[in-house]
Amino acid sequence: MLRRLRHHNINRIVQFQAVFGPLRCLRQTLLLDTPFSMLAIFLKTLPFFALIGLGFWAGRTRFFSAEATAYLTKFVFYFALSAMLFRFSANLSLAEVWDTRLVVAYLWGTTFVYGVATLVGFLRGLDVPTTAIEAQCAAIGNTGFLGIPMLTLLLGTEAIGPMLLALAIDLVVFSSLIVILITGARGVSARCRRSGPSGWDCCATR
Repeated sequence: MLRRLRHHNINRIVQFQAVFGPLRCLRQTLLLDTPFSMLAIFLKTLPFFALIGLGFWAGRTRFFSAEATAYLTKFVFYFALSAMLFRFSANLSLAEVWDTRLVVAYLWGTTFVYGVATLVGFLRGLDVPTTAIEAQCAAIGNTGFLGIPMLTLLLGTEAIGPMLLALAIDLVVFSSLIVILITGARGVSARCRRSGPSGWDCCATR
């Protein structure tokens, strides 16, 4: 009788865990039971997107004029962003930033996406400058302005090194690439204009 009662209780516990175990996991995911729950991440990232929305509203409603927006953008890019990057990287050594496997993986993945976006642009009949800009937008994320502070908040200081490395690759490789493509395309167009109609025909066939 005691064995049957014990066996019955064990079965009830197993059934209880089978029914309520997934619910408990769902609760931990949705609520604040863990630091990486959905609600915790949402509350931490909400100020970032609220600030983006505020900026969009200010530009949309002409709260800031076009000239004021241009000067604010210059201030953020040349002063605020530089100060933030210096603050995050001042105490890091090169060993904490450099990771050869990350460089290879990031270059391979980003180059692949860049190539696919470039191919799609050419299939749509876009010119080289427009295709280069679309490929840049498709492959490169907002690493500097949004990625570094957000991931540092979510994952801790361990995320600073890899994010700075990704940002460095973006600036050195892909930002240089878009300048080369656009400048080269403009140079070809200028030579075609100087050479007259025959030059345009020659450029069009390339």
